Amino acid sequence: PQCERLGQGMSPVISTLSDGGRYIQISPGQQLSLQANCPAGVSKLYWFINQRFYQSVPANGKIFFSPEIGRNAISCVDDLGRKTAISIWVEKGY
Repeated sequence: PQCERLGQGMSPVISTLSDGGRYIQISPGQQLSLQANCPAGVSKLYWFINQRFYQSVPANGKIFFSPEIGRNAISCVDDLGRKTAISIWVEKGY
């Protein structure tokens, strides 16, 4: 009875990329930023790119990654077990 249930409440919201968005890579190794807005009480976010763990950051922290050409699945899980996921498409523009 004293344990909190994980996964309840609002999930983080990825704020730097749009679900279904198309992005043009204008130079090799170009990076995109990852940041999410999260509810009070969250202290850490865990980022996954294409179903692989990428990096953890403090709540509302910003990180950068070099996307692959094509579809990129991006998900963010907070330290309370709530998850959000988007998919973006990256095209080569150089």
